Amino acid sequence: MGRAATSPVGPSEASRGMATVPAPSMERAATSPVGPATLPAPSMGRGVTSLVGPSEASRAMGTVPAPSMGRGVTSPVEPTRTPASRFTGSPSEPIASRPLAPRWSAFFRYVVILVLRAGFSTCITAFAPLYLVRMRGWQPGVAGLTLTIVLLVGVIAGVVAGPLADRIGVRRGLLAALVPLGPLLLGFTLLPTAAAIPCLLLVGAGTMAVYIIALGAAQDCLPGRTGLAAGVAMGTGTALGSVAVLVVGHIADAGSLTTALRAVAVLPVIAAFLAGASNSWASRPR
Repeated sequence: MGRAATSPVGPSEASRGMATVPAPSMERAATSPVGPATLPAPSMGRGVTSLVGPSEASRAMGTVPAPSMGRGVTSPVEPTRTPASRFTGSPSEPIASRPLAPRWSAFFRYVVILVLRAGFSTCITAFAPLYLVRMRGWQPGVAGLTLTIVLLVGVIAGVVAGPLADRIGVRRGLLAALVPLGPLLLGFTLLPTAAAIPCLLLVGAGTMAVYIIALGAAQDCLPGRTGLAAGVAMGTGTALGSVAVLVVGHIADAGSLTTALRAVAVLPVIAAFLAGASNSWASRPR
């Protein structure tokens, strides 16, 4: 703690603004023949103090350090957080990465629609060729070829139905495919052969379209469980849909193939009612 250096001239305003004036010694105060100079207050640590206050621009930019009792420098400006930090506490985690909650109610409704669709499709595949042979007098080979064409038309319709449902929505897509199925099947049994075959082709197209749309929507209801959704929807639909063949077979034995096919026309009507019952569960999230 030696003696502080004396100066004949007091510290200039420039030196004060540049914070170059040393703090006074604890042993003797500095003297000047010109007059007592106003020296800066001693710092509590080793940091340099300045007589010039922080400007308003530097405060707005958050570059002025807060007064520190030690060597570290703190900033009063809080780090910027992304909107995701309000939910996850992590600024780097995007909102889209958070898992969505499963929609079980909507999922099981889609499963019911797939069961009804499977029963309808299985009965058409089993009894439509027999109807053409016994009621229309067709050759078995021609009836089998007609069924093959119907299935091929269904494959093409399935390719078109998926992108169409993405554009117009699942609910509208299902209703557009389900509503005409019942009347078309009735037209197949009532109209002449020239008009009945186009009705059968449209039945095949609508049946496959329902399958594609409902299966994709069921998978969307269980985010992160796509395999489970597909397994339950496809397995349950195929297993329970096959039961309809037994029921319709008994109807055909008790009455006729015409009566049995007309009874099958009720299944898409029930499925269409389920598809149009609610807007909230039937909308496919994107």
